[in-house]
Amino acid sequence: MTATIQRQHSTRPKEHAVRLACAAIAQDLNLPLDPIVPVCMAPEQAAYNIEEGLIPLIHEQLNEAQQMRYLRCLRHQQDISYWKHWKQPAIQAGQLILKLGTKP
Repeated sequence: MTATIQRQHSTRPKEHAVRLACAAIAQDLNLPLDPIVPVCMAPEQAAYNIEEGLIPLIHEQLNEAQQMRYLRCLRHQQDISYWKHWKQPAIQAGQLILKLGTKP
């Protein structure tokens, strides 16, 4: 089911509110509704609709060379995010191993 069809058939209050907000944005910016994708990037909340909505939409708008560069950038960012995520646990594990190795 496409995002447009999902937007048209949503019945829950939050989905309805999001649909109305997207329609208002499209109208205010004089854009069609299809390129409007609701996302959440608030630091205190879980990311919403980035990988399954926003990233593919951006990819579709680019020419072939730009698409390749975009995908390389995404892979690079995922690598950075992966290592940032595991940096502190790896340091803590190393410190624990050192403590255990230095005990008599």
